[in-house]
Formats: sequence, C-alpha cells, structure tokens
Amino acid sequence: MLFGNSHASIKQHNLQPELSISELHSFLKNNHTKSNYWPAIMKCLALALLLCAQLSLLHGACLKFMQESDATECVDPRDGTRHPIGSWWRNSECQDCDCNGCCDAEFIKPTSYEEGCIMEFDKKNCEYKVFKKEDPTYSCKIYEAVGK
Repeated sequence: MLFGNSHASIKQHNLQPELSISELHSFLKNNHTKSNYWPAIMKCLALALLLCAQLSLLHGACLKFMQESDATECVDPRDGTRHPIGSWWRNSECQDCDCNGCCDAEFIKPTSYEEGCIMEFDKKNCEYKVFKKEDPTYSCKIYEAVGK
C-alpha cells in the first residue's frame, strides 16, 4: 500500500476515510512533518513530472483518415494526391503518410554551424538548409544537429 496504514492514521486524526480535497489539504498542511504521507506524495509528484517530461519524446501530431473499403488507391486529404494502396509518401506539408493517415515528419535540425550563416526550413525538399546570409547559394558547414 502506497501510504502505509492510511485508515489508522486517518482515524487517529478523527477524519473519515473518504476525505474531501479541503480536508486532505488541511491534513497534509498541518501534519506534513509528522506524517508518513509526505515521502509518498513527493514520489508521486516526481513520477508525474518525469512522465510529463517524456511527452516530448512522443511522435508529433498525426491525422488519421478513413479510406473507402472498395478504394483502389489512397487520397491525401492535404493536397489531394493519389497513391497506391499499401504505399507511403511525404506530402506537400512535409508529413509522412500512408493510407491510414499522416504524421508530422521528424527532421534533423542543425544546432551549431558556421558563423555568419542562417538556417531556414526548405518546405519543397522538407529539410533544413544552412547558408550564408549574403549568399544563399553558399552552403555552410554544420557542426552539430539534433533529430532523427
């Protein structure tokens, strides 16, 4: 049991086993230094924080769509392009798609590159480009990047 002998501790403080939020708050506020509840609550809060931090590792947004059961090809709802059943493609919004839906693609994003250069996302090729600010035809060296 997470909180030890909770009913005995609650009875000792003349509280009912079913606590309201205000009763629980008052109980914890007045007894946090004497209570064996506090370490367990802190563990739960730490776990909740850890789980929230993991959300950033999940795949980006996805859009699921249904194809007609007798369809002979898939139609991308973003740009209307047609594709063979069972295939996958990258659409005009740089999303990875199959016949069931599209998800935001993951890209390698430069984080460190030559001084005097800028980074822009090229939507036509679905990739980041790093080039000289004064001369967009000059590709800069990339030292570090993140992503898949």
